[in-house]
Amino acid sequence: GWRQDTLTNLSFLAVDLRADLSWWKLFFQPMVRVQQSNFSYVPSFQAFARLGFDGYLFKAKKLRATIGADLGYTTAFNILDYAPQVDAYSLPAGTSLVTRYAAMPKLHAFTQFELGFFRWYIRVENIEQAFVKTINQETLGYPVVPLQLRIGLSWDLFN
Repeated sequence: GWRQDTLTNLSFLAVDLRADLSWWKLFFQPMVRVQQSNFSYVPSFQAFARLGFDGYLFKAKKLRATIGADLGYTTAFNILDYAPQVDAYSLPAGTSLVTRYAAMPKLHAFTQFELGFFRWYIRVENIEQAFVKTINQETLGYPVVPLQLRIGLSWDLFN
């Protein structure tokens, strides 16, 4: 428990369960978080899972790949106000400004390849935004990022 300037006592209890399972070249990493609080600015339930393949694609064992997806779900909660100038979150000024983050799934896909000293990756984030049209905000004034694509590459110039 902790106490804020409003002299309101707040209580908070969270339980996380995580696992890291693998079989052959497949992996599964689930995580579940259950939170109980009289503070409505935290979700009561969150579930995330990463599943995929990690290994060599061909007999020659030259091309290593990691291919998978991140899945998630978060229940509804009230969102906090954010002041980027001081990088701080705060409670909204008035009760009329309270905004809810609607319960929402999450879906990301990723792939990474390695061939000798050359590596590249592609990650597609927030795929659910193409199907689930919400007006959710991560914090006041900052909407959930729409579908985005990240691409990167690297190589070692010297052994």
